[in-house]
Amino acid sequence: MRQGLVSNSMVSNLDVLPTVAALLGVKPAAALIDGRSLLPVFRDPGEQIHDYLYYFDNERVVGVRSPRWKLVSHGYYRRHLGAFEAFDQLPGFQGSYDLLFDMQGEGAEDYSYADRYPAVVSRLKNALWAFRREVEPLQTQPPGREFPDRQNLQ
Repeated sequence: MRQGLVSNSMVSNLDVLPTVAALLGVKPAAALIDGRSLLPVFRDPGEQIHDYLYYFDNERVVGVRSPRWKLVSHGYYRRHLGAFEAFDQLPGFQGSYDLLFDMQGEGAEDYSYADRYPAVVSRLKNALWAFRREVEPLQTQPPGREFPDRQNLQ
């Protein structure tokens, strides 16, 4: 069975506007557009237009995806956004609680491979932190509460 045209490419719904604009031969009015045109992917389904895709919780960057790997740094815990990267503040944790998923295997998000691929975790964390530094100045809302809350642990 033949897979979809862009099934092996990392694309986002943010890529729709630049794609339509490219098809129409116009430039979007906004100075900054998050997506990229999918026309190269339509020509060559193996083409990658993004090195990484990022996951957000409102305005907070909480994960990053490469073609093979997905690193999650936050998740919901007891009505708060749990900051896995801050779990070293909790008793019994020696470091962050990294969730690294191999998105090419069966049951892609059933098991974290963070302990087996520390170099991949490090590379994806660096990409995540770099993107956070880029987008944090653009945030319009103060960050929400996270668990562990530094103030409540002391």
